[in-house]
Amino acid sequence: MTEHAVEALTGRRAPKLNPSEKDLAARRAASWEEKRPQGGPPQLDNAHQRNPRWDVREWFDEVGMLTEAAAKRLLQAGPAINWAGGWDAGNPEHKKVLLEFQEKYRPRMIVFTPNTRFWTVGEDGAMILGDHEALNTMVEVIAAQVRNGDCFLVRAPENCGFWESSYFLQLVEAGSGQLPSSSPLWRQHCDECRFGLRDPKNGKPMRNRTRFAGTYELERSSTLMLCVGHGSRDH
Repeated sequence: MTEHAVEALTGRRAPKLNPSEKDLAARRAASWEEKRPQGGPPQLDNAHQRNPRWDVREWFDEVGMLTEAAAKRLLQAGPAINWAGGWDAGNPEHKKVLLEFQEKYRPRMIVFTPNTRFWTVGEDGAMILGDHEALNTMVEVIAAQVRNGDCFLVRAPENCGFWESSYFLQLVEAGSGQLPSSSPLWRQHCDECRFGLRDPKNGKPMRNRTRFAGTYELERSSTLMLCVGHGSRDH
């Protein structure tokens, strides 16, 4: 199934699944769908409504750590858009409200962390990212950020096939007004072992090279740090 998962992220046709693999794929997709919020969009609280403009917004991250960090630094952060907070960007009703928020509060920066672990089998037999409607919304929101002259970043593991998917190609096209496709800002990297990421089973450092792409340049001295080795306790 690992081979099929890689194919899922690239959008290329996967090898033919045998019945047990199809069953496993369906069960994994169902486990994600069980987490999807139901009902209408959450209400915006008074604290968020009072801010005439938001400095930052965070989409899809399951924990919302950027939103918490922004608040600690006294930045005006909009609510984190994730399933845990009751938001489903793929739901048309939620999408409508989110687009309205974008135009009303004009976030200066939006950081997207698309779910690259949720995948399913498309009608044509190709493996596709499971939350495709939310990813389409992401592309639409990025296009609006570019039109408004505001910034965005997309964050995902370097070795996931998201970067070869149609969604990434669409967002590069959307951002081309601010950023040519050859710009190094489409390929900013950090290794998460530099920030203390460890394997919970054996305590060894985990590199997990992460890629950022968008219209904002991150600091090399504090964020874009690559692994320099760990002596006898390497990855």
